[in-house]
This record gives sequence, structure tokens and C-alpha cells, in this order.
Amino acid sequence: MFSAYASFLIRFSKEASEMLGFLPSVAAATAFRQVAALGAGFDLAYAPVTIGKEAFAASARVMASGTIVIEVDTASRGLSPRVIVGVARHATARATAAQSGRSK
Repeated sequence: MFSAYASFLIRFSKEASEMLGFLPSVAAATAFRQVAALGAGFDLAYAPVTIGKEAFAASARVMASGTIVIEVDTASRGLSPRVIVGVARHATARATAAQSGRSK
């Protein structure tokens, strides 16, 4: 059996922290498990996360140091259940930058 350990940081927005109303360590573990279970890696622009009965939006990235950072904010239940991976976010940013350069 192989075991690997990775450091991770989970940040909750002020609004998300207020909505949670219970131990942040429980919410952090739940958010981490849900993001990891998506199978989309840790380069995510948007992923729906449910903690307790509340809906949240999570984004994730891996820092140069190898630390996984997951940021959790409030979300409307009406938002799409679709996961937006970071590759799509990066492609959109590059396309926008290219268009900005052409318009000057």
C-alpha cells in the first residue's frame, strides 16, 4: 500500500464562515472531500459544494510550493451543478488578453 501526504489550505469567505455556524474543521474536511471526489484535479475555477444543508462554491489550485488551496464562498442553489476546470479559465483569460492586445 502506498500513502502520500499533501498540505492543503482551505479558506472560507466571511459570508461562508457566517453561514456555516459550526466547527470550521468539519466544514473544511467536507469541502476537501467533495472537491477531491469530483475527479477533476485541483485546478478548478468553480465547483458546487454542499456543507450541511447550505450550497457553496469552491475553487481550487495548487501553489508552486505544492500546497493545495481551496477557497469556499457562498452560492445560490440555482447555480449550475457543472464543474468548471481551471484549463477553461486559463484559456478564457488568454483569449481575452489576446483580444485586448488586438484592439489597441
